[in-house]
Amino acid sequence: MTIQNDKNSKIKFKVTAELDKKDLAKQKSAALKKLGEGIKVPGFRSGTAPDKLIEENIDENRLKSEVANGCVDAAFAAMLKEFKLDLIGAPKLEIKKIVEG
Repeated sequence: MTIQNDKNSKIKFKVTAELDKKDLAKQKSAALKKLGEGIKVPGFRSGTAPDKLIEENIDENRLKSEVANGCVDAAFAAMLKEFKLDLIGAPKLEIKKIVEG
């Protein structure tokens, strides 16, 4: 994960985060585990099916949304820790681009 900051005042703080393939794979695995808890796959107990079978049985957009949310959460937590920030308001988050892999 790469995090860059552009501190243009004492109050405003702009951060750009870019996640690599390893980070995306980690978030995808976590999303599949979470979404797989409610999926029934023949021959497997609920929540124990392999990721590939879970991925085949859920909506692709739902998976992408869950992965994107996980990435935003991870990047936001890393940014708070790295720059030791105390928030005084809700952040404005913007996802610029999501690419497979």
